[in-house]
Amino acid sequence: MKLSFFLWLTLIAFVSLFAFSGCGESKRNPEPNTRLETPTSSSIPKAQQAQPTPKPQPKPVIPTNSNESPDNPTVVTGTPKIEVDNPVVDLGRIGPGKKHTVLFRFKNAGDGTLLIKEVKSTCGCMVPDLKKKEYQPGESGEIPVTYTSGTYPGTVGKSLYIMSNDPKNPSSKLTIKAIIELKVAVEPMEMSLTVGKENAGAVPIKVRSNDGTAFAIKSVTATNNAITFEYDPDKEGTEFVLEPKVNMQTLESTLYGTVQILTSHPEAKLLSARWQATPCMTLSRPRIILQNAEPGQAVSKDVWVTNHCEESLELESSDSDKGLMEVVAQDKQDNNLKLEIRITPPPRENQVKRYISDTLTLQFKNGRTAKITCTGWYKIQ
Repeated sequence: MKLSFFLWLTLIAFVSLFAFSGCGESKRNPEPNTRLETPTSSSIPKAQQAQPTPKPQPKPVIPTNSNESPDNPTVVTGTPKIEVDNPVVDLGRIGPGKKHTVLFRFKNAGDGTLLIKEVKSTCGCMVPDLKKKEYQPGESGEIPVTYTSGTYPGTVGKSLYIMSNDPKNPSSKLTIKAIIELKVAVEPMEMSLTVGKENAGAVPIKVRSNDGTAFAIKSVTATNNAITFEYDPDKEGTEFVLEPKVNMQTLESTLYGTVQILTSHPEAKLLSARWQATPCMTLSRPRIILQNAEPGQAVSKDVWVTNHCEESLELESSDSDKGLMEVVAQDKQDNNLKLEIRITPPPRENQVKRYISDTLTLQFKNGRTAKITCTGWYKIQ
């Protein structure tokens, strides 16, 4: 009985030892001669496979002395330099109303590409569109400019500018000089007229040939037909006298104008004379400005009405558009009037609206009228 018990214990111990040693076999390190297999890419999940490292792309190198933006397809290296051979062109003595073509020659004296952006004209000269705008170092070019001389005699100077990428001279100045001489003279070329005077005080206009060439006056016109003249378009001569006839009503609304004279002279086709007219009445203060106005607080201003006509000047009535202005006193001195104008700012409608305005119309006994305007703003509270 005891023997059987010991035999069972021995059998159980042997089986337990075998099972324990079998589990630990898989965790032991391989023997030195054991071959290890390297796992292939097909046996590794795609998420765990190593991705190839991309090669860095080289960045474009922009020269540090480039005069263009990186976004501009034209990359300029080096430094351009514009040199104009003839920046000043003197046409000498020329006639009026004549066209002259001037060529300004230049070259790129730098070591970078010269870019001509545009040619700006401040004198009314005509500059054609430039077909070529890029010039390599040492390359030359030219810019044609058409200049038409004026109708008034005297010395003239016209300016243009070449806009380029030259860092030291981005705006190269060009100049056209000339002396305009008239083959036919007009006297006077400036007329001073006065509304209200007899025939506005206009004097005759003399038209005379300076070179002895006979001509005819083909037409005479004036702004708004404020002045008319009588002439014979078939008559030729070396000197003419034009008698002006002024339309007073038109002149009163056309205080500035020009008389244009068309002749048959080959060197003086178009002549002109200008006028400036003084109205019958002038105001020393046609506009009144109020600063920091306060509601209900009246402000008085003096206005002188100067009479340039021979007739008497008397105020008959006055009318205010918004009722803010009124004539409170008048003082006649010689043939002029001194008016005291009172302006009363109204109550403010709201805190946002700060400005006020009004117009006062003056009616005189001679039938003439004049206007005085008032603008201003309220004081900030």
